[in-house]
Amino acid sequence: MSAFADEIIPLGMTGDYINGLGFKEADWRSEGLPIIRIQNLTNSAKPFNRTLREVDDRFKVQNGDILVSWSATLDAFIWRRGAAILNQHIFKVVPDIERVEPGFLFYQLKSIIWRMSHGEHAHGSTMKHINRKPFLSHPFWCPALSQQREIASKLDRSFSGLENSEKQLQHLQSKLKQARASILKAAVDGKLCMHDNAISGSTETKDYINKWEQEINALEYKNRTSNRSPGKKQHTCLQSCADEKGWIQATVSEIANVQLGRQRSPKDHNGPWMTPYLRAANITWDGLALVDVNSMNFDPSERERFALKVGDILLNEASGSASEVGKPAIWRGEIPDCCFQNTLLRVRTIPSLQRWILLHFVADAKSGHFSRSSKGVGIHHLSANTLSAHIIRIPPPEQQERIVAEVDRRFSVLDQVEATVTASLARCGKLRQVAAGDFEEGVWGLRTQIEKINLNSIDNRLGICTSARASAVFCNNMFKILMDAIIGRYDNSKRILGS
Repeated sequence: MSAFADEIIPLGMTGDYINGLGFKEADWRSEGLPIIRIQNLTNSAKPFNRTLREVDDRFKVQNGDILVSWSATLDAFIWRRGAAILNQHIFKVVPDIERVEPGFLFYQLKSIIWRMSHGEHAHGSTMKHINRKPFLSHPFWCPALSQQREIASKLDRSFSGLENSEKQLQHLQSKLKQARASILKAAVDGKLCMHDNAISGSTETKDYINKWEQEINALEYKNRTSNRSPGKKQHTCLQSCADEKGWIQATVSEIANVQLGRQRSPKDHNGPWMTPYLRAANITWDGLALVDVNSMNFDPSERERFALKVGDILLNEASGSASEVGKPAIWRGEIPDCCFQNTLLRVRTIPSLQRWILLHFVADAKSGHFSRSSKGVGIHHLSANTLSAHIIRIPPPEQQERIVAEVDRRFSVLDQVEATVTASLARCGKLRQVAAGDFEEGVWGLRTQIEKINLNSIDNRLGICTSARASAVFCNNMFKILMDAIIGRYDNSKRILGS
């Protein structure tokens, strides 16, 4: 123990530790106070869920409050993003200021959490957590208040460079997200391959449009937008929809079948035809998440109606967050005989249009088009009829391939930048962990050093946005920020109260 120790007390004697509330999806709104989830503590770029639910003041959080995440991510944080409400799995700490200096408490909390997370007190194989009783019983070093203030002041100065680094890197993450959205918009607006000159009315254009029409009109249950009867099959005519460059503008219902999924019911929790099905929770921005797939009873006729086929595109039909409505993913037959629930919409089109329509849907979701088209209070819905009337612009086949390839190329560059940012943030996190582990030995020493990240090789390949001005601005800004990023380096050569 440090020579500065005056007394050792249980952590619970340093203040009140208030656990957050549980919020259901029905509590989410597009307005109201933000709900602080663990992801909002670890990444400022993550969006908030909001709520209008009335809660006791002790569950409300203000700037400067100390928060402790005791599940999944184990760490302490200082909140600086305005008034908010505390979600479950997070403690709000109300320090006893007659006994502890809040800044000193914060730093020692990080030390205690680090030690417990690396010892026998961390439980859970897939999601680590710390139990309340051993946490509040953990020994807390409580020197005189004057010494606490001196230690906290020195640590604040040491960590200031690291915090600036993390803020810039997190800001860059948000710019990367915007860049991807800009590239997608440029793609569907025809601004990535602007030198392609297909001419409407040419034999080549008529041929590929005729081929698409025949394949689309052969689709089963054409123009079916509900989970009721198929409806009358309609003939699709795309020739009149082509512009002078051969791009077709059509509604989704003209080029695909739109189907709402099957409603859940308690009577179907068991039965002779138990079938795996996908729901909104299985759709992510990175594709399908199939670790947790539920099952319910689909009789043979329902299996036929709601079965998924390779190439089907699934979109979130409903969400408590408007920005999540319309989030798409493509089905590649990962699970045999799989169906889908009514929190999803299925779009089934011909193979030659699947990749393009998926890209278009991602662009529409990222740009907020689907969120603006959604309706509902609390739970936002993108109905089958709304999606069926949604406009899609489709380029000629060869141009589709070039645009998709160009999007993939530009995204691969951004992936490299994002990997660098993620690695730098992880380095900052490791620095904090090492420093926390050394707290009680009094060998804290923290030095920040500005390092230029050598990304010239990537920068030279940024011919990625010459035809999309907005994307170019984003990418240039990203590399300027990256080159100025500060990466903290741990140096244990100084003692916390050394000269």
